Amino acid sequence: MAQAAATKQGVSLSKFVKFNYELYNIRKFGNRYLLKFTNDELVLAKKVILNIGMFNFKKLDRKNNVIFDNAGTTLKAMFGFTELTATKTFLHYDQAWWVKAGLTKGLVNTDETFKHMRFHQGHVSCANSSVDSCRGLFLASYQIAQIHEHKGIDWEKEGPYSEGVLYVARRSSARDAFILDMLHTRLMTIMSNLVNNTASIPAPSFGIFANWVEDPYNRCGAHHGVNAVPAGQQEITAMRPLPNEDIFVAQIDWTASFSGFAEAGLVMAERVVHRHFGLAKPSWLPDPWYTYAIQKFNN
Repeated sequence: MAQAAATKQGVSLSKFVKFNYELYNIRKFGNRYLLKFTNDELVLAKKVILNIGMFNFKKLDRKNNVIFDNAGTTLKAMFGFTELTATKTFLHYDQAWWVKAGLTKGLVNTDETFKHMRFHQGHVSCANSSVDSCRGLFLASYQIAQIHEHKGIDWEKEGPYSEGVLYVARRSSARDAFILDMLHTRLMTIMSNLVNNTASIPAPSFGIFANWVEDPYNRCGAHHGVNAVPAGQQEITAMRPLPNEDIFVAQIDWTASFSGFAEAGLVMAERVVHRHFGLAKPSWLPDPWYTYAIQKFNN
């Protein structure tokens, strides 16, 4: 983006990337913005694009902060989201029974607590050409906005989803072994119509539980809906939350389309530079996609 801006404006721009910097405050400094970071480094900028989610937005210092000094309907819209769960559950089997059964594509939807099972998303490794040599991860559950509670375990408060963004359940833990066996029993009951002799399939050796609501930096689809602006306007509003300031936002938490996917943040960034900076389409983006995802949206 720096190269494109330099070509468009005919000026020389320095560009650099720094890691482990956390934004602390943004305040007006004449006709520019003074960005202060937690390590006390200061940066002056005429325009600012923030790639930070709701969690870090709320952590910004509110004293003499241009964002919070302009509190109004558009800014309130940035915080008017309903938080939803977004989880995945992978079970690791030393024998990839679904591969042996020829189930390598597609999904199964049920009305069970754990649903949306997919045959094709878990990694599988085979020692040789025989399906008997394959082991791998089976996506036993992929769901959003579901309450996980079974046999007295509240999964968000005391179960594996309470352990953070990513938790590996191992059989060395009595609680985890119980959960793995319980999930295996439920899974085999559901799969009994597709797989022969499920009773002979050994239980999983470990499980991986992902809960994106616990991710403080990228919620990955864990926010949905906004109350302070008209339906369909949340991304347009979030792109420039303060209409009279040159502060812009491009981050997955506020995307209206492609929500919940890494692509969403990239799409919103492209929409911001097209809508507010007038940058042309990069040569490497295909025309039909750019017309659909960027130009039509902004127009």
